Amino acid sequence: MKTHKHMLSATVATSLLCCCLFSSAIFAQQYLNMRQDGRIYDIDVIIFARALSQPPAQSVSSKPLLKSDSVNVLPTWDGTQELLQFPPLTEQSSHSVPINNQANPVKVLSDLILSNSMDHPIVNRLSANPTFKPLYRQKWRQAPSQFTQPKYIEVSNLPQENQINGFNSNGFNSSGSNTIAYGEVHDYKVDGQMAFSMQRYTHLHVKMNLFRNSSDGEQIIYELSQQKRIELDQWQYFDHQQFGVLAKVTTVKLNPEE
Repeated sequence: MKTHKHMLSATVATSLLCCCLFSSAIFAQQYLNMRQDGRIYDIDVIIFARALSQPPAQSVSSKPLLKSDSVNVLPTWDGTQELLQFPPLTEQSSHSVPINNQANPVKVLSDLILSNSMDHPIVNRLSANPTFKPLYRQKWRQAPSQFTQPKYIEVSNLPQENQINGFNSNGFNSSGSNTIAYGEVHDYKVDGQMAFSMQRYTHLHVKMNLFRNSSDGEQIIYELSQQKRIELDQWQYFDHQQFGVLAKVTTVKLNPEE
């Protein structure tokens, strides 16, 4: 289904952009006080498209998945702060198990993007295959969220001006629910959110939109919405006919390196 192209005045667009920026929770780079037996995780995500010719826009029936109004926009690690801070080494803390049977403390820099570099072995392998087109990679660090209330992280390579939450083409939210008014988006862009949750098992939640240009020059949006139980430290695959999402959740070791 062909999407509408929205025309907003510069004043209204600026106002809506400010609303979008302040509606998302933006985390400061701060340390969590943890113990070395605590749990913190790195999530590595790679998104690729299949290099397929596109049909006319009117032959595709789809609409974009909506972002949560509480989606988190993480800051990027500046590389100057230590990701892990350990207390000064003492005779007691040098033991693997402290005398008081309590795990040693550690400060963990969390809720931030560690890397968005496309220099990755999997990306390189995808690039070598002409049927695939790598689009995006992001790696971030976080604690697990609750399965019933997953904490969604924004995963997007859209320019900010294309992400206007809560408004339709007239600048108003006619339905009363959170919506996204997308402007004209270039080919092969992705926009969505992902969450890592843990209860009895570990899960990944994926809600992703892929933007393509149709054969008649219009915009098509393909959507992928999947949630599944995963194994830690292993690559997981979320599949769509037009694109795929690879994700790996790795346990961070909170012990000092030897």
